[in-house]
Amino acid sequence: EDVLDDGNRFYSLNIITAGSGALHYGSIFLFDWYARRYKVIEEREKVPKNLQMWFKLYYILFITFSLMFLLACLMAYFV
Repeated sequence: EDVLDDGNRFYSLNIITAGSGALHYGSIFLFDWYARRYKVIEEREKVPKNLQMWFKLYYILFITFSLMFLLACLMAYFV
């Protein structure tokens, strides 16, 4: 938040906003179009690579487990 949002603490206020913030930053590091949309394409290079990797990993795991949950619900309903 210090680098990408100029020190504004939107996502670290509490545990609820921290999860959505991690997904937001994961999207910024994974997708160029998303970073351009929020005008942080240059600032994201200032964030350490290991931290970028953790945000990307969290985003990918969240999407994967969400899809698995959705598929399990569909299988339970239709089978």
